[in-house]
Amino acid sequence: GGATWTSLGAPVSMGLDWYHNVLAVHPANPQIVLAGGLELWRSTSGGAAWANVGAASGVHVDIHQLAFHPLAPEIVYLGCDGGVWLSVDTGASWIARNTGLVTVQYYAIGLDPSRELTTYGGTQDNWMNKTTGATTWQYLYPPVCGDVGWIRVSPIDSRKIYATTCALGAIGRSSDEGATWVNARSGIGTESANWVPPIELDLTAPDVLFAGTSRIYKTTNQGNLWVAKSGDLGATVTALAISPASSSVVWAGANARKLRSTDGGESWADRTAGTPYQYTTDFAPSADLAAPLTALVTVGGYGNPHVLRTTNGGDTWTNASGDLPDAPANSIAILPWD
Repeated sequence: GGATWTSLGAPVSMGLDWYHNVLAVHPANPQIVLAGGLELWRSTSGGAAWANVGAASGVHVDIHQLAFHPLAPEIVYLGCDGGVWLSVDTGASWIARNTGLVTVQYYAIGLDPSRELTTYGGTQDNWMNKTTGATTWQYLYPPVCGDVGWIRVSPIDSRKIYATTCALGAIGRSSDEGATWVNARSGIGTESANWVPPIELDLTAPDVLFAGTSRIYKTTNQGNLWVAKSGDLGATVTALAISPASSSVVWAGANARKLRSTDGGESWADRTAGTPYQYTTDFAPSADLAAPLTALVTVGGYGNPHVLRTTNGGDTWTNASGDLPDAPANSIAILPWD
């Protein structure tokens, strides 16, 4: 009854156990055990030996839920980052049961500046999707892992795409609209980065991009080499934006910090004063050529303003939240024609 325990060990190194770690025992036969972590494992010997039963059936990684049917235990349901799966043979084999389920979480959207209907989406553990205006989406596979964050497309060559993955484990660069990729992160250190790290591309000089870990990096050659343009910020970079009015003006958020550059990212000034000490989620610089230092910023938290505006590069900020609810604001955009 649990008075004593014997360690059986894990089937393999499960990886990210804090994120996915689930165990299920057959209700009538304790020798049949299912263990879910990064992948799905099954034992028919009470945990003495294990076999990977997920990979052969194409079960999506990151297993979170397992449930034997209490009246018909040959039936087992599984919940993972890829949706719902079903087994009718006590977990030996699996089939997907996702028709009609809309469960994909999008981290970010990337637009093709020269093709208005072409849209890319970076998803939570379901790679990258693309549509050219139809209701169907094409899967694309940037390097390292399936969590794809920010996406940027060259304004002069729609074939060239950049995408970040998994705490900046990769900055994927494609020259053929996502059919093939290279990892273009040379020069970026191994310091901590946001799980969904930002990247920004200069629309007036598309060889220039910015990316962030706990430092701000810049490349002037399409990611062939990155150079750190800040010291350790004491937090991971959470937002980046280049002013469409002047590419000399660049904004960065590092958790609660707001930073601004007026020399194309070569140096940075802290412009946090006057803003809530909350997570910085997004910037929307003005496209007004007469006001390159005007921008909006959004922040998280509760009981504080969530949208703020500056007209002087962050020297001062005013509350622009209006009648928005008291809830975190995650993204903001300014209509280019208004």
